Formats: sequence, structure tokens, C-alpha cells
Amino acid sequence: MALFELLMRQEVSLLINLAAILVILYGLFLAVSLRPAVASGAVGRWWTTLTLLIVLFSIGFLASPYLWELPPANQQLVVALVFLFGAFYVVLTIRMLHGVIRELSEA
Repeated sequence: MALFELLMRQEVSLLINLAAILVILYGLFLAVSLRPAVASGAVGRWWTTLTLLIVLFSIGFLASPYLWELPPANQQLVVALVFLFGAFYVVLTIRMLHGVIRELSEA
């Protein structure tokens, strides 16, 4: 019974991973397709940085189904790196939005 429960958890995790991969690839598509509409300058640089982080996340998400094969210590390191880069993404997004709002309020 325990083996069956383990397999079911892994299948659910795999389905969640596949959903996350589809969502991040859609996000990457949106970021790349919006790039021509983003003004150059500070917003353009922020957009490029955010797009690169999305590429990094996409690579990580695509590799996520293979994390089960890593030793637990390496799995924890990968999770910690995802948290770190996720935190950078949040800060960069907020800073970019702050700049956009500041520019709009000055206009």
C-alpha cells in the first residue's frame, strides 16, 4: 500500500510540474511577444532582465521532472536556488512597476 501511495504522490507531482512548465512557457511567450511594445531605456532594461529570469525559470521547470533522481541534499539546493531567483524576480518586477508608476504620475 505504501508503494502505491508513493507512486500516486509522484504522479500528482509530475502533473503539477507539467502544468507549471506550460504556464512558465506561456509566460515566456508573453514576455517575448511584448518586448517590441516595451519602451527602451530603464523599462526596456528591466524587461530584458525579467525575460532572462523567465528563461532561467523555464529551464529549471523543464528540468524539474528529473529532480527525483538527485540526492535529497541536491534537491534542497535546487529548491533554495528557485526561491532565491524567485525573490529576485519579485523585487525586479516591483522596481520596474515602481518606475512605470513614477513616470506615469509625472506625465
